[in-house]
Amino acid sequence: MVSYNTAIPVRFNEVTTARLKKVSENTTLSVAQLIRLATEKYLDEIESSRAVTVKFADHSPAYSTKRPKP
Repeated sequence: MVSYNTAIPVRFNEVTTARLKKVSENTTLSVAQLIRLATEKYLDEIESSRAVTVKFADHSPAYSTKRPKP
């Protein structure tokens, strides 16, 4: 059996928490198990690719390309 003796406090937004709970209810996995599995998978990807890719939504303001008339 694996011992999990190191706690790391993590907070999730309401949407992510609800998603985790829904998947947990539909599987035999607890929320904690889901988080551990997802973390392990993501860390494996990072270690094999040696890169972290994070895509941020583009929230920059829209600017007009037209110049105002003098």
